[in-house]
Amino acid sequence: MSIRSADGEELTVDHVVIAAGGWLPTLAAGLPFRLPSLRVTKEQAYHFPYRDAGTDWPTTVHIRDDIAAYSLPGGRDAGHRGHKVAEFLGGPDIMSAAGNDGIIDPGNRQRVVDYVTRYLPGLIPEPYAETTCVFTSTPSEDFVIDTVGPFTVASPCSGHGAKFAPLLGAIIAASALGIAAPADRFRTSSRASRA
Repeated sequence: MSIRSADGEELTVDHVVIAAGGWLPTLAAGLPFRLPSLRVTKEQAYHFPYRDAGTDWPTTVHIRDDIAAYSLPGGRDAGHRGHKVAEFLGGPDIMSAAGNDGIIDPGNRQRVVDYVTRYLPGLIPEPYAETTCVFTSTPSEDFVIDTVGPFTVASPCSGHGAKFAPLLGAIIAASALGIAAPADRFRTSSRASRA
């Protein structure tokens, strides 16, 4: 099959892996997959300075009735200083990743600042950096990985795919190469048979 890039370059390939995150709902239309309902949301994350710069902080997940929040040490996206804190699935639904306007919602920022003030007193509750990103989620929060014919679809969804990147790469490659099928819970063909 031939694929043409946006700049006009044409490639001839035997197999295509579609790992398009928040663009997947649009790109997979017309392909031989029965995808689960995919929810695309614009998420926001904030970086807060430590009160004591010499402190090592763990990664946290805190689920309450009023907020689900997570935090982790800041990475290269904010200069490897401070702690990244975000509300899990706290952003608005968007049609695809193309709809991420990059604008921070003041209400979301305030909820996270209030959360930091109440539950993370070792942080100064004034973000020094903030960003938006896109989450693609399935109703079960499972990943989507399957191969049908010359196509493999891969969506390590629901906000936790990055934690499993090396393993997911191996599963996706094995599926694309016909070495091993992914677990049934990830496969679109299994979803179709369960429907």
